[in-house]
Amino acid sequence: MPDDGGPDPVVRVIDPDRPYSNVRHLRELLRGCRGHIWWTEPHFAPKLLESLADEADAESISEIRVLTGPEKREDLRKRGKDEFKRFQKEMQELGITAEWRIMGGKSDKHDRFLLDKSRSWNMPPINTLLKGDYSEIHETPKRPPFDEWWAEGTDLI
Repeated sequence: MPDDGGPDPVVRVIDPDRPYSNVRHLRELLRGCRGHIWWTEPHFAPKLLESLADEADAESISEIRVLTGPEKREDLRKRGKDEFKRFQKEMQELGITAEWRIMGGKSDKHDRFLLDKSRSWNMPPINTLLKGDYSEIHETPKRPPFDEWWAEGTDLI
């Protein structure tokens, strides 16, 4: 959310000249989520749990769901499993349910989305955001079928 108390911007620009602001945009979105945080990112990495942990507020959200691509399955199970277990336990102690699934079904899910109970944003690839390549985060009026994708997935742990 903007510091001036005004409305959230509909578009946030990712700019190579603004490396701090690029990550701040992500954190502001997470901080502003209400009800839940559902995030589909084919290349979600355990390091992103830091931003979720820092911004998750049990007064605002009760659930976090992460959906990642099948190409990361074995790598995630090896190195991300323990880190996610610690994250999941901490969230549970705060009153937030946290789950992580590997996408199933057809691998035609290219775009990335962040959703709360009433809003959704089309996100750039996380590496684009972290590297600061030109891109945009923009609110989208059409919600993706996250529930469908989630039902097709398999639990990380």
